[in-house]
Amino acid sequence: MQFLFENANRVTIKLGTGLLTSGKNRIDLDRIRDIAGQVAVLREKGLEVLIVSSGAVGLGMGQLGLKKRPADLPGLQACAAVGQTILINTWQASFDSHGIKVAQILLTHDDVSGRRRH
Repeated sequence: MQFLFENANRVTIKLGTGLLTSGKNRIDLDRIRDIAGQVAVLREKGLEVLIVSSGAVGLGMGQLGLKKRPADLPGLQACAAVGQTILINTWQASFDSHGIKVAQILLTHDDVSGRRRH
């Protein structure tokens, strides 16, 4: 792996739903394990790694058997709540073999749009 961040102390990796799931809103375990291994290599090089991970709504839809994305806020929140549990548990299981503990922070647009909420 070529190391492109020679002067960086921290890197943020954004992973979308399409990358983390494999059809029918199911999590792609092999891909997440592979990403965990790559992150472990970056950490060994001294980088702090942050993962911004999408996919909670889609995974929740799959778990709840929904074929269509909810249009209403309560429906989206329900899917996200179910899917987020799957997502964080999968991340932790994937990082366990590397001795890395994970944590999550759930953010909304308001959390990042205004300086006061930073």
